[in-house]
Amino acid sequence: MGAALAGFYSWTALLGIAFTSLLFLHFRISWILLLALLFSVALLSFHRYSLTHNALARTLTSKPVLLIDGDVRSDPTWSVERIIGSRIHPRQMTFLISTRNPHLPLRVISKNGTDAIVGSHIRFHAQLLPTVDKRVVALAIVRGDISVISRGWWIYQVAAAIRSRFRDQSAQIVGDGGRLIPGLILGDTSMESPTFISQMRRAGLTHLTAVSGENFAIIAGFLLWITQWIFRRYRTRLATTAIFLVGFIILVRPSPSVLRASVMTAVLLLARATGRRVSPLASLGAAIALLITLDPFQGRDPGFALSVASTAGILLLADRLPLPEFLAIPISATLVCTPIIIAISGQLSLISIIANVLVAPAIAPITVLGVIAALIPNSWLTHTLLVLCNPSAEWVVLVARYSSKVPTLLLPGGLLGSTIIAGISFIFLYRKSLVLLIIPLLIIFHLKDSRWPGGDWMVIACDIGQGDGLLLNLHHHAALVIDTGPDPTLMDKCLKSAQITTIPLLVLTHFHADHVGGVRGVLQGRRVDEVWITSSQQPIREYEMTIDSIRKIPHTVVHGGQEAMLGDIHLRVLWPDQNEEKLPSMPGDGSAINNTSIVLDIQAHGEHLLFLGDAEPPSQMAIAQKYSLARVDILKVAHHGSAYQDGEWIATLHPRISLISVGKGNSYGHPSQSTIALLQSLGSRVFRTDTDGAIAVSSDTGSIRLKKRAWWSWG
Repeated sequence: MGAALAGFYSWTALLGIAFTSLLFLHFRISWILLLALLFSVALLSFHRYSLTHNALARTLTSKPVLLIDGDVRSDPTWSVERIIGSRIHPRQMTFLISTRNPHLPLRVISKNGTDAIVGSHIRFHAQLLPTVDKRVVALAIVRGDISVISRGWWIYQVAAAIRSRFRDQSAQIVGDGGRLIPGLILGDTSMESPTFISQMRRAGLTHLTAVSGENFAIIAGFLLWITQWIFRRYRTRLATTAIFLVGFIILVRPSPSVLRASVMTAVLLLARATGRRVSPLASLGAAIALLITLDPFQGRDPGFALSVASTAGILLLADRLPLPEFLAIPISATLVCTPIIIAISGQLSLISIIANVLVAPAIAPITVLGVIAALIPNSWLTHTLLVLCNPSAEWVVLVARYSSKVPTLLLPGGLLGSTIIAGISFIFLYRKSLVLLIIPLLIIFHLKDSRWPGGDWMVIACDIGQGDGLLLNLHHHAALVIDTGPDPTLMDKCLKSAQITTIPLLVLTHFHADHVGGVRGVLQGRRVDEVWITSSQQPIREYEMTIDSIRKIPHTVVHGGQEAMLGDIHLRVLWPDQNEEKLPSMPGDGSAINNTSIVLDIQAHGEHLLFLGDAEPPSQMAIAQKYSLARVDILKVAHHGSAYQDGEWIATLHPRISLISVGKGNSYGHPSQSTIALLQSLGSRVFRTDTDGAIAVSSDTGSIRLKKRAWWSWG
């Protein structure tokens, strides 16, 4: 039944187009909108039904391993490495396929990868799992290798060869500019680093990391201009341009913005060929109707929504703004796109308009020269054209790099955030005088927020999610850093808030990813003089990645009993023991590794501080037997406040302030209520980063300053 519905779906799409056309002839616009809405909802429901009621969907409860036979429908791409819990999960290859007999979409995930291209016929064994992706029937987790039966149509092979050659040629261009060019020209973002993509996002230039409708329009305009010296008849030039653009779509892959731009261009070219005048707004409407009818899930795609919104903003608002065209276009597009951006990410770049204005002159030369370079088989000429492109590409990179340093406005995601920003956009358009009131309020709130952590802070527990990241003030913009959390961006943000530029000592208590994953954030723009590490080299993958990051910095393996002075601050290592005795393991994730954590006893500014890392009861008991510790003023509670604590020893420490570094809504159930109850029964003031945000403890008064997650902030 499901297979029959999926096969019948294309006929329904064609009937939908015809039905919508008739509506435009016989009904008022309000009825058209209402019936179009009902039709699209029905179409989406119909399509979803076909994906959930079929033979493959019925097998998901048993999670079988099946032989899958299908055709590749999207470029296989490697995912980025992710930190989940205490481990760094390696990247995996993912792509879409359409199974054969029946034709059903699957999302394929493979750890081994494949050299298959779009259009390839492949065969593999996979376990089918349910998925939240509404576009596909299931996730297909590949077991073993993927066999490529055939490489598909010749046009797909030519496109794949062009993309591969162009990527290799671009790799010879040094810098992020060379990595940007394949993405901007052919939609190949495989060489763009996560740091660069983050900078482009913060600058409001994400649309330039891949092919957009703007590139499509530039190419169409360039072709119409250059073919006037080749073909005399205007219709011939239009037909040539249309044929080229079809091939270009296959080459760059049909992303939402490219599909929207291609349909709009097709409508306009057809109108010119027949001598009729068509409104660009009408062609946008035709593009939306056609694409959503053929694929209802386009309506849920953020890229499609942003592409349509930016185009609609330019068409509707650009002429109404009393500004020069080079300012009116980016401002109008930004005003309409911003509510969608906030709904998706909760992040608004305050400099995106300026950044887009600055890079606008560079896009046309990159696009024109880049497309010519991609289509020329001669390698030296391709390289020459890429060298000519590179200054423009580096200009885009430079603008993104500096624009990303400007704070972004962080608002709630979803409906609330989009409603807030839509209201502000309305005020900007119709009540400009009120903007003069909003800007001073934002400045006042920013100055209020920037007072954290204060000049007298002694210890900071950074708000870095599920992990540890702590700072001990050494004054003069210097700090001792203990662990780096899982996220480089969040750790860098915490250090910036404390205005730390120098780190005489970085202590990595052990190599679980939630303690060392943010190392790059610590090293970003700061001097680190020395690193202390534990003796255990487990887990090996996380250990190797961390050592690679700090290879140019002197690093030392430390053991219990070692002492050091940082100015007037005394540090003593209590654990791990040099004899490396084997301790019993507790249940849970990486207990043996947790018990190799560096435990630091610190005397600073007349205060006694104890940082326990992830030490569990076996190592805590060993420390209690070996050392006699006086009452602790500040305790960094072990292992994110888990239930595994040596209660008797903690009671002897009798901490005045207890800090728990833990992520909100973590899957481990940290912190344990039993641990919190134990600390509170001792009269300790308990603070936790999941509910209190970043925590700063004052050195003079012992007062606590919290930086809770507000409904809005600067980031």
